[in-house]
Amino acid sequence: MWVNSVTLERAQITKDTPDPDGGRIERDPETGQPSGTLRETAFKLIEGVIPDHSMEELKNALLAYQEMANRAGITMSHDAMLDAQAIAAFNALAEKDQLKMRFRGAIALEPEQGIKRQIETVLKERTKNIHPYFQTRAAKIFVDGVVEGGTAYLLEPYEHKPEFLWKPIWDPEILKDACVALDGENIQIHFHVIGDAAARITLDALESAHKANGSRDSRHLITHLQLVEPEDIERFKQLEVIGVPQPFWFKIDDYYSELALPYLGKERAAKQYPMQSFIDAGVIIASASDFPVTIPFDPLIAIQIGTTRLGIVETTEEVLYPEERASLEDLITSFTYNGAYANFLENETGSIEVGKQADIIVLDQNLFEIPGNEIAKTKVLLTLVDGVEVFRASDFNGLYQ
Repeated sequence: MWVNSVTLERAQITKDTPDPDGGRIERDPETGQPSGTLRETAFKLIEGVIPDHSMEELKNALLAYQEMANRAGITMSHDAMLDAQAIAAFNALAEKDQLKMRFRGAIALEPEQGIKRQIETVLKERTKNIHPYFQTRAAKIFVDGVVEGGTAYLLEPYEHKPEFLWKPIWDPEILKDACVALDGENIQIHFHVIGDAAARITLDALESAHKANGSRDSRHLITHLQLVEPEDIERFKQLEVIGVPQPFWFKIDDYYSELALPYLGKERAAKQYPMQSFIDAGVIIASASDFPVTIPFDPLIAIQIGTTRLGIVETTEEVLYPEERASLEDLITSFTYNGAYANFLENETGSIEVGKQADIIVLDQNLFEIPGNEIAKTKVLLTLVDGVEVFRASDFNGLYQ
């Protein structure tokens, strides 16, 4: 989060303010004064200063997102960062039949707030939020931060900072206890994981839950998967964990050259974002966008990048981790059936079958009959949710029954 000097002053953040656990206050290297950049948990220091959005603003924002999503051919989203205000906004729209797509959500948890009380909140909300188009059955856990912030938790030191691994936001033992407790209540867990060390301790925690509670249809989710060791990919399958990558990011671009290379070094930077290895291991992969980090968030863009490992506008012929290019069929499945499966909806939607609800889109081209570098140019002509038209391109006059 970036803030100005007035915000820092109101929040009483000075050069003497210590970094919070799991976060960092960026500082001027000469004066030590805060620069205005707050990384990871440090943004909580200004929570009491930044005013909340009004209910009308939240509802209007959700409606604007919904319109964009329907236009992009998206019929379901998982909101992994729900708080009380967002839940209230979703429910207000649901009560007035203003939701035109399916939303599933996760409630964010904090390591310092006590897991028992937070579990009670998740269970209470799961019981309350039962509209067909809005439900909350998951908890969100940020295990680490991001590479570009120097807050991803790595097995080997950062290239630009020898002996610096960072540290997880959740202490590994607290994470294990939380996973055992959440899984014991049959609460799905949605993990933010960037670094390979974060992936490992998350799998360790889920293994503890599996040993404590036995095998169950939990469908825990680990998202981002920027760096994962091969032996840990196999553990995803063993523990029946669903991988949630963002194929939009599988490319060589400015982020790669200006951040990944100097922070990770060439060997690790070249091994970012495995995809085919997960598929080969039999792991269920449900692709996502991480919107609003990723804009635009049209799945067709991600499908092209996932199959080519090149950007839409090719500024380089260098392919990021070419062995990890996935097939068109697997990328489509990751955005359709597997997305439904990840949200316990595979019996209702995710594929076009008799008896399922008609969440269907119409494209202007057959993706299997065009060059791979033209997939992103394909246009969505029609979007149906449960058989109801929620988007139609102005130049499409097709009929359907």
